[in-house]
Amino acid sequence: MSTRNVGGFLAGVFTLGLSTNCFAAAGEFGDLCAMAPVGGVKMQTDCSTNAIYQGKRYCFGDDAARSDFMKKPGDNLERAQSYYKSIADQ
Repeated sequence: MSTRNVGGFLAGVFTLGLSTNCFAAAGEFGDLCAMAPVGGVKMQTDCSTNAIYQGKRYCFGDDAARSDFMKKPGDNLERAQSYYKSIADQ
């Protein structure tokens, strides 16, 4: 590979890496904590603490929230969906 081709290749890899990283960080509920509705609150996160459940990424405020959510993910997801739907309808 010539130097010119390597530069183009690296630029493409770098761009792909950035777009993939940005895409991967997006979570359900607009990056709101999936466990917060159990306490009746709405908490924005940066989605750095997250888990994949049934192919979707869910964000959490901290490791304890993620751990609690994953003990009963189906029940907790149902609560989160119900809560976030109710506040979206307001």
